[in-house]
Amino acid sequence: MSSVNAGHPSVVTDQHVVRASVVVNCGQESAFSTFVGRVADWWPLQSYSLGRDQIKEVVVEKHVGGRMYEVRPDGECDWGVITRWNPPHGFVLRWDVIPGSATYVELIFEKVTDRSTRVSIEHTGWEDVDPSLLPSDCSYGEGWRVTLSHFAEACAKPSA
Repeated sequence: MSSVNAGHPSVVTDQHVVRASVVVNCGQESAFSTFVGRVADWWPLQSYSLGRDQIKEVVVEKHVGGRMYEVRPDGECDWGVITRWNPPHGFVLRWDVIPGSATYVELIFEKVTDRSTRVSIEHTGWEDVDPSLLPSDCSYGEGWRVTLSHFAEACAKPSA
């Protein structure tokens, strides 16, 4: 691939928006299906989930109004609700993991070549979040960088 960003996420944050992107080594449809269909296989659950080592599965209900949630021995825990669904081009998720607040995560899957896709994330709504609700070490910019790195690795595998 010719892109200098291949496999290396870039992240830009300001007070109200986190933007992250990475070019992955698989086609657009494969990148989209890997993201929504195999979340538990690549998402860094130990660092960036609610249930950590208790998680058995992560489910994305593939339609507007569908939930994204983790499955644990004690039940299900929602991450968010899909507000826009446009496979394989992207989707928007109302992110509900911050107590008392909702932010929005837009994912865009853009074909670069037949075997590479730019995945971009825009995480908005931070102006409505009470900072006291966030852990002191909370960094969604770093979280999306790490998460997209894991995703890029999954897409580079032959099964992606």
